[in-house]
Amino acid sequence: MNLQLYDVSLGPNYKSMFEVERAACPMFGVKAFGAHMNGYVNHSTLGLCIWIATRSFVKPTYPGKLDNMVAGGISTGYGVAETLVKECEEEAGVPQELAEKAQPVGMICYTLESERGIQPECQYCFDLEIPESFQPVVVDGEVHEFNLHPIEKVKELIVEGNFKPNSAAVTLDFMFRRGYIKPDEVDDYIGMIQLLRCW
Repeated sequence: MNLQLYDVSLGPNYKSMFEVERAACPMFGVKAFGAHMNGYVNHSTLGLCIWIATRSFVKPTYPGKLDNMVAGGISTGYGVAETLVKECEEEAGVPQELAEKAQPVGMICYTLESERGIQPECQYCFDLEIPESFQPVVVDGEVHEFNLHPIEKVKELIVEGNFKPNSAAVTLDFMFRRGYIKPDEVDDYIGMIQLLRCW
């Protein structure tokens, strides 16, 4: 059995007090940190599109749900950018030289409650422009398939509840920053922004 250890600390680059297995974090309310990437394409005919992953149907959490192109927890011994580059290669076959072009664009924070406990999480968000000719590939089995969707279709998929919750939040953050969700078009624009920054 392969353990995935997380540091119990104020965050990456802070001193770790001790380590805990990832699955145990919700049981003790330990804040977990991760890196998520929006892989987008300025498509010649479809306009702005986003690569969306469908999670493996045999994953223990959120099987078959939609996900960001690349996402992963920050394990003990790894930095934020290092985690992202590693996950790019392992999950989507993105070569290092392309993955290193991903731009850090901020962070979202939230708390999840489930049967396993209460899980505060912070996700470092990255955007990476993907060449139109590039096709992500399933590498480590975490993903069932990848599909490229126009931005308006992605909105529909989020509203329909097809996304893993934190991945929906990362994708919404992308839409806010890019101006695809406008203050005059939604009922509670301020509230939605605040929910993405709940410490």
